[in-house]
Amino acid sequence: MKNILYLFVFIFVLLVSGCDQKSSGSGGSSGNTYVAPEKKVYMPYVPSQNMAIDSSLDINLTATDRDGATISYDDIKCVKNCGNIAVSLNLNTINIISSGGWSGYSQISFVGDNQDKNATNIFTVFVGDIKDSDGDFISDIIEDNFGLDSSNQDQDSDGVLDGNSSSISAISDQFFNNQWYIQAISKNINRFHPISTRPIQGRDLNVMNIYKKYMGYNGGNPIVVQIVDTGVDMDHEDLKPNINLPLSRNSLTRQNGELIDNNGHGTMCAGIVGARAFNGIGVRGVAPFVSIAASNWLSYASIPELEEVWTQNDPYGVISISSNSWGSKYVNDDLVFEELMEYGAKNLRVVNGKPKGKIYLMAAGNGRDKNHDCGLQYINSNKYGITVGALTHENNHTSYSSSCSNLYVSGYGGEMSYDKPAITTTYISGQSKIDTPYWVMTDENGIQCFTNDGSCSSDTLTWGDDTKQNYTYKMNGTSAATPSVAGALALVVEACANLTLRDIKHLIAKHSTQVDSLNTSWKTNSAGYHHSVDYGFGLINPAAMINECENSIENIGEASSDTQTLYNFDLDIDSNTANNKNFTINSTKTIEWVGLTIYSSHADATSLQLNLTSPSGTKTRLMLGNNSAGYFNFYKFGFRIGSVAFYGETANGQWNLEVENKNTTTSTIRKIEFETYGNP
Repeated sequence: MKNILYLFVFIFVLLVSGCDQKSSGSGGSSGNTYVAPEKKVYMPYVPSQNMAIDSSLDINLTATDRDGATISYDDIKCVKNCGNIAVSLNLNTINIISSGGWSGYSQISFVGDNQDKNATNIFTVFVGDIKDSDGDFISDIIEDNFGLDSSNQDQDSDGVLDGNSSSISAISDQFFNNQWYIQAISKNINRFHPISTRPIQGRDLNVMNIYKKYMGYNGGNPIVVQIVDTGVDMDHEDLKPNINLPLSRNSLTRQNGELIDNNGHGTMCAGIVGARAFNGIGVRGVAPFVSIAASNWLSYASIPELEEVWTQNDPYGVISISSNSWGSKYVNDDLVFEELMEYGAKNLRVVNGKPKGKIYLMAAGNGRDKNHDCGLQYINSNKYGITVGALTHENNHTSYSSSCSNLYVSGYGGEMSYDKPAITTTYISGQSKIDTPYWVMTDENGIQCFTNDGSCSSDTLTWGDDTKQNYTYKMNGTSAATPSVAGALALVVEACANLTLRDIKHLIAKHSTQVDSLNTSWKTNSAGYHHSVDYGFGLINPAAMINECENSIENIGEASSDTQTLYNFDLDIDSNTANNKNFTINSTKTIEWVGLTIYSSHADATSLQLNLTSPSGTKTRLMLGNNSAGYFNFYKFGFRIGSVAFYGETANGQWNLEVENKNTTTSTIRKIEFETYGNP
């Protein structure tokens, strides 16, 4: 599980970045340059629409694609529940009229023609509120389209609302009561410890009430979530109905389509996001009716293939979220990853013909015990991605979750010891191992675990009730936390499709839950945002995000970057001492992200701890001292460290850089570059 992150990435860093760890220019680029691809023909994706009873709605589509080529539209019609709906098309505007006092949902289709290619788009219009008529935490449209009864809240007669059921029946999810991170009224899933009988209450993703309206189904046009990992078991009984074959990418064959998972890591991540609900088996994803675009890039990694996976295998910009449960504890300052993210953020997730920005989620890493700072990797410290940390069932950071000043949000990753639960999810069909331990032991690291042979098992364990051995309760790591956030954001995107990437990041910063409030790493900045190097802005809170975006959304304006270079900075730090220096930034921007590039001749860069204080007095640990990077000078040619701790503050004024030298040699910071990203 969590060790996969590091096992792979040591190879990954050597494979794509070279092993000399030297940079060749300002900001630490190691020489790879991303060239934007040739633009492809695409058609506008139309999300679900909401309209009032007895009203009219106009949907304006773009008339040209990104090449400027004209798109024409025709053959518009209502295809489901059409009695009180009239539709028409005038050039690039769809008009819908509801009448007769009717409320419910209808499905509309139209054809787009672009450069001798055409595509049919089907979307749903909800008239009045999206309904959960029987109050069972399942919307009517899900029940109507998947053979359930929208007038019966306990269809299997087990005394539990159908949306909460884990009984063995045709419409339940057998192991749902073990998925505490979705609904925390379940039992601890490590079944042989007495705590297993005690419920975990009130600490979950707060999605149950969202399920009354949103589950990723999006009116029959499911939200697409990409799992960039070791692959996915596409034939898994609980994943197969949600697999998006055309948008899946096999990096071994370098083709879109079928792939396998020989490792299990990707299959576990996919189940956390989108295992199918209400099918009488297994588990439930956080967004159980999303469409899953699988990738085995982690098993066959290369930069050209990552370009395909992240940007090129989605010509229509349909993929909303890319979930990436991989990283490194070593230094990686290659800008190509960031440049790929930038392209996706500016050109992908196309809604009504307009790019809203693909959402790239990155696991922070599992190196807390090795002093890993996730700012050591540009892939985690840039302004386009969202870096994810991991929480336990007690809403504390896990024992392994890496910290950094650019950590954005936390999800549930779980622990793995005999009295602390991990994450329940899917596994490669038939390959999990039935858990039949006999006693508790303590391993060489002081960790207690169950055993039946005198050793702590590394097997992927499941319950005796899982007779097909298709599931596990042993997934953990920021690898698990990242897809939990992906599922939560899929619900947000379904509810509010027109949110831009920056809108989404703003709502995360504004509404994430401040957990473990006594943790001293929490800082409240002058704009009122809470941030912690251990938690980011806190636990993802999709319910609060949806509540705001459904009712009103703050206009955060456009964003751009300013960079100032301070030559002859000349901050000297003697051995085993600290020193600091003020510097002035002239910028009117409201901060969304800052990046500080350090140039230093210090031989052992890992020994320098950096703290940055804003003009408003907000202080963040910018880089952890004695970190996991290894003994070499990655600051020599310039290394940039990102931070979101100053979100919402004004950049203008006097900043302070404090450097603590935890080594016996003297250090000098020769030059710095300060980049501010934000509005205006």
